[in-house]
Amino acid sequence: MMPEEKENMTRIQEKTHVPVLIVGAGPVGMALAIELGERGIACLIIDETDGTIGFPTANRISCRSMEHLRRWGIADEVRYHGFPSDYPITTLYTTGFDGHELVRFEHPASGAPNARWPTSPESVVWSPKPFFDPILRKKVASLPSVRLRFGCQLETFQQSDDQVTVQLTDISSGDREQVTADYLIGCDGGKSRIRQQAGIELQGRFAQDQQLAIYFRAPLLEHSPFGRAVQTWILKPDVRALVVAVNGRDLWRSGPIGLRREEIDQLTPTEWLRKILGEEIPFEVIATSYWGGHFAVVDRLRNGRVFLAGDAAHLTWPAGGFGMNTGIGDAVDLGWKLAATLQGWGGPELLDSYDLERRTVEIRNVSGASDLRAADAYFRLSTEINAQTPEGERLRQYLGAAIKESPRGRQFATELPGLDLGYTYEDSPLIFSDGTSPLSQDPNVYTPSAKPGARAPHIWLADGRSTLDLFSQGLTLLRLGKQSPDSHALQNVAQQRHIPLQVIDLEQTGILDLYECQLVLVRPDGHVAWRANELSVAPHVLLDRVCGFPAQEELLSL
Repeated sequence: MMPEEKENMTRIQEKTHVPVLIVGAGPVGMALAIELGERGIACLIIDETDGTIGFPTANRISCRSMEHLRRWGIADEVRYHGFPSDYPITTLYTTGFDGHELVRFEHPASGAPNARWPTSPESVVWSPKPFFDPILRKKVASLPSVRLRFGCQLETFQQSDDQVTVQLTDISSGDREQVTADYLIGCDGGKSRIRQQAGIELQGRFAQDQQLAIYFRAPLLEHSPFGRAVQTWILKPDVRALVVAVNGRDLWRSGPIGLRREEIDQLTPTEWLRKILGEEIPFEVIATSYWGGHFAVVDRLRNGRVFLAGDAAHLTWPAGGFGMNTGIGDAVDLGWKLAATLQGWGGPELLDSYDLERRTVEIRNVSGASDLRAADAYFRLSTEINAQTPEGERLRQYLGAAIKESPRGRQFATELPGLDLGYTYEDSPLIFSDGTSPLSQDPNVYTPSAKPGARAPHIWLADGRSTLDLFSQGLTLLRLGKQSPDSHALQNVAQQRHIPLQVIDLEQTGILDLYECQLVLVRPDGHVAWRANELSVAPHVLLDRVCGFPAQEELLSL
C-alpha cells in the first residue's frame, strides 16, 4: 500500500459536533433517538453492524412501551402491519406436539377489538425484531434532526466539563472521524464498550446458564393439534423446551430449558429439534445462537456526560420480555431530560435524576425475571406424564393446576399489569410527595392512581382521545372539574422561565374521582409530578423541583 493510500484509509475527517451521540441502533437506541427527534434535538445514532437483522429476539412489546409508541405515532403500525394482527397472543403448556395440552392462557390477537387493556388505550403486542426494528427505523428516518449511520464503530472517547470527544471508524473504508457531543449515550448492549471505558461496573449474578436458541422453519400449524399460540412450552421427563412464533406462519425460535452447560455443549440443533417436534414434522435450521443468562444492573447510569441505557445498563434473563421494554423506559426517561437540558428549561439536577429513577425500576425488573426463571425449573415430571392411562390423566391435571398457580402461570394469566404500569418515581427528587400511602408493587395487579411519581391514569375523553394523549413535549397542568382553581401564577412563572407548560381543563365524568385532585402536574413522560386541590406551593418552588433546579426555599403559601 502506497503511503498516500494508507493515509487515505485512516484519514481524520473534519471535526463535527452533535448535541447527542447515541451508540447502538437497537430498539433502545432508536427509541432514544425518536424521543429526542420528536423534540427537535439533533442527534447522531451509530451502529457497528450493517443493519441486517439476523437472529429474531425481543418478541413482546409491553403495554407501557406501546403507550410510548402511541405518543410517537407508530403504535398502530406495530399492531397492524407487523406480526399478524389476527394471531392470538396465547401461551400453551403441552407434553409435546404429539402429546397432550396441560393448560392454556388465552389473550386476544393484537388487532382484536377486545385486546386493549381497560386501564390503557393500548395493550401488549407481539412483534419480534424482524417486524419491530424496521418500523422504528422508518420513524427515525422521518425525523429531520436525527441521523442514523450503520457500519460505524466507536473506538475511544474522552470527556471534559463541557463536551465528549469521540473517535469513530467507518468499518468498510477504515476512515476515522472525530466527533464532539454534548452527551454520549451507550445503548451498545451487554458487552458495552462505553460502559467499560466509562469505568461503570455491573453488579449481580453472571453466567447463570449457557443457553442455545435455534431459529428454524417448520409447518407447525399444519401439524399441531393445539391451534395457534405465540409460545408453546413443552414439558416431558427428558425434554423441556419453549417454541416461539416469529412470523405467525412458518418461522419459529426454540431452545432447551434447564439444561446444564455440558449438556448443551453435547447437543446439535437438529437432534434437539427432532426431540421436541417428534418424527413427523419436517424442519429446516436457519441459525443458532449461544448466550449466557445474567441478572445484573450497573452501579450507576452516569459518568459525567456519558450515560447508559438498555442492555448496556442491565442484563436480565429473557423471561417476561423485561429487557427491551425496560430499555425503552430508560430511553423515554433520559430522552425528555436531555431535551429539556439542551433547550434550557432543565436544571442541573434533572439529568442526575435519571439514575435515581431508572435504576430502581431496572433492579425491580431484573429481580422479576430472576423469579420467573427460577419457576421454570420448579416442576418435577413423572415418566407417566404422557401415558394414555387414568394415572397419566391425573398427573396432567395436577401439573396444569400447578402451572396456573406458579409465578409463570400468574404472568401469563395477568400479563403483569402491575410490573408494566405500576412502577413509580415517588422517591425521585423531582417529585412532590402528597403524603398518601405507597402504591402496591404486586406485579400481577395494577390499580390506577395519580399519586405523585405514578403514571398518570388513562381515561377515555369525549373526543375519543385518552388522557395519555395529552402529555408530550413539556409539562401539562390538568385542571379538573367545573370549578378548578386558578393557575395563572404558575403559568406566568413558566412563561418567564421559558418552561413549556400547557394547561388543559377537563370536566370529563369520572376523571376527578380517578385523579383525586383538581390540579395535577404531569411530566412529558406521563408521570405525575405534583397534585393538589389548590396551588399551595409557590410556583417557582414547584417548577424548580420538577425541572431539576436547586431548591431555593421550601414550600411557601401563596
